[in-house]
Amino acid sequence: SQLSVIEDPEVLQYLQIGLSHEKLLKITRSLSIPPKFTTLRVNTLQTSVEAASVKLKEHLGKSYSVSRHKSLGDVLVISGKQRSSLILYPNSVIVDRKCGKAVL
Repeated sequence: SQLSVIEDPEVLQYLQIGLSHEKLLKITRSLSIPPKFTTLRVNTLQTSVEAASVKLKEHLGKSYSVSRHKSLGDVLVISGKQRSSLILYPNSVIVDRKCGKAVL
């Protein structure tokens, strides 16, 4: 169900009381769409910003553009051209559910 994007049962119950079902579905649909822009801070002790940018471009392909942040030198900005298509790779990063949802 789309409402499963709201993990905390108390939050879900509060929203169900205060919002119409249609409004709640609209909000949960929005929460499940990846953002247009994602930022990534590069650990410059491990790699250069340029090297990280090249690797990201290789992995993400043409569906995303990778650029350096204008003000923050160690931050890359990833912007999606097609928000609905995701490419799956055999490697993965493991994070807890809250972190993963925060990234979305």
